[in-house]
Amino acid sequence: MIGYICDEALKQELNNNNRNYWDVYIGEINEQLGLCAAPHALQKFEHEDAIKESTALFVGHQSGQRLTSTMKKNLHEWVKKGGLLIGFGIEGLDEVFGIETLRTVEQSQDDFSVSGYFDLGNHPLSQGIYSVIAPAQKLLIFSDIRAVVPDSSEQIAGLYLKEEGREEGAAITINQVGKGLAVYFSFDVAKTFWVLHHGKPVYEGSEGPGNRWWIRSPQKTVIGDHSDKVGYADELLFLLQNIIALTKTPFIYQLPPKGDTIPAALFHWAGDDEGDGKGIQLRASNWMKGKGLPYHINVMEVAGEEIPLTKEDAAAILKNGHELSCHYNFTIYDGKQKESDKDNPLMASEPEVERQAERFKNKFGLKPLAGANHCCIWYGGSEPAKWMKKVGGIANNHYCSPGHTFNGSSLNFGFGTSYPYYFYDDAKNGNKRIGFMEIPITGYELGHRASSLGDKMEVDLSEVAMAVDVAATYHLIFNMFYHPVYIHEESGARKAIEEFLDTIAEKGIPVVHMGTNAVAEWWNKRRESRVSNVTCDRHTWSFDASCSYKEGMIIKIPVDEKAMNLRIDDQERAFETKEEFGYTWLYFICPWGDHKVHLKAEGSMEWKK
Repeated sequence: MIGYICDEALKQELNNNNRNYWDVYIGEINEQLGLCAAPHALQKFEHEDAIKESTALFVGHQSGQRLTSTMKKNLHEWVKKGGLLIGFGIEGLDEVFGIETLRTVEQSQDDFSVSGYFDLGNHPLSQGIYSVIAPAQKLLIFSDIRAVVPDSSEQIAGLYLKEEGREEGAAITINQVGKGLAVYFSFDVAKTFWVLHHGKPVYEGSEGPGNRWWIRSPQKTVIGDHSDKVGYADELLFLLQNIIALTKTPFIYQLPPKGDTIPAALFHWAGDDEGDGKGIQLRASNWMKGKGLPYHINVMEVAGEEIPLTKEDAAAILKNGHELSCHYNFTIYDGKQKESDKDNPLMASEPEVERQAERFKNKFGLKPLAGANHCCIWYGGSEPAKWMKKVGGIANNHYCSPGHTFNGSSLNFGFGTSYPYYFYDDAKNGNKRIGFMEIPITGYELGHRASSLGDKMEVDLSEVAMAVDVAATYHLIFNMFYHPVYIHEESGARKAIEEFLDTIAEKGIPVVHMGTNAVAEWWNKRRESRVSNVTCDRHTWSFDASCSYKEGMIIKIPVDEKAMNLRIDDQERAFETKEEFGYTWLYFICPWGDHKVHLKAEGSMEWKK
């Protein structure tokens, strides 16, 4: 069983002092990994027997500050007996982690400023993780740092306080303690994930017409001038995957099956109609259907007037097997100002979300499941997520890099990840998980630069091939965002999509294509699915699997290459093995419903210094 400390009393105490309890995000990290981790109160660790069933434990920085001497002793004994302890900048357990502390470096300015960097080096646990696009880019830290050096431990990653400066110690170490292992991060990993995913709250706009102002999601990102071609959070995620894999724990794969196929990547296709009234939505949908692709169109009203997309065209788009959702418009468009917002300088507001969602529902009879916002306008932190959830939404698809331009090709990880993640409320609202996700834009109009002046665009297909390679290498959920107007009117956009499909076919890469609504529904069902009651020794695995997704889910397990037999409900099942991330992984499809899984293998996998 995987566990982590998440203490309600500590959260309330921190929240009462207007401080976020970053450790709640360890649960989100585990969900992205596909682990069914259990939260534990601090008090539980006063009793050694209470944690003996755990195979791995995460202890966050804030929770670690409240460990008593008894708790520390119990954790030490648990590790010696075979546990895997993962600590995020915690103090008082240097002997367990096998480190010596040099000094503490406080995060300057605010919670959203870069405080340091780390480089994964060539350790076995970092195999296959480095960005294939920008391998020289160091990864980012957003928290206080405890600069440490290995004592009995082994360094996984070097620490740098300046990007081009000298190494200042170890950022990540691993230590053998009796039969167990202790992995130390010299910074707050939970906070770093949270800040990368959600960026900084922005309540004051910097652009807009007249006395009105906009806040755009690219203003929220915290990566600054560092490369937006690197998934800073995802690389940390893959490292944590490799660390947890030392316990041979089963993971729920991030991608759903495609029939009997285990895909290497998921691409979801979407675009905004920009309130077009010339019928380009249906023509783009027809072209995408002809290529065998799904498509998700966000439809927009213009300046408070009727949504231009007709009911007849909408019905035809749905008949094509494609999706519709709401493209929220918080701008003055064509010189017109929305009457409902004329006295409010804020361009995004709850009443506007309610009004536009209601208009969308009334016209098309649909909920705005996974929508987007015109010009990527946002407000504050998680407020719009709550507004959109209230009207039936489950996701938003528009967080993107500050390098993103509205008429240019952009492959980016501006918020550190390609995977969906859920919004969390701020300290004054109890750091609650909202139940509404962001699905970031990672591939915006790839392969062409739209001219907006007819069919005169530049074509550069290099980023198309790059997107295929990156998504397939790391098994990403990758957004392919193409506006209907460009698909219909610009041959370069169509050529880019055709090149993408040709590249996948030539390389023989198994992929699954979806619309963005379908991705959000998959991610929600994946979160509901469980792997539990896991027992594992040197030769066998046994566990319960409960799949909430009708098409099934994929489970992957780090194994020795001599794995021999897989049975689900006493029926022999097929599996695949892949060499990646420094391990041999066994992949298999688990059907919808509740099942008993048994795997027999020869040999064992052990980490050795």
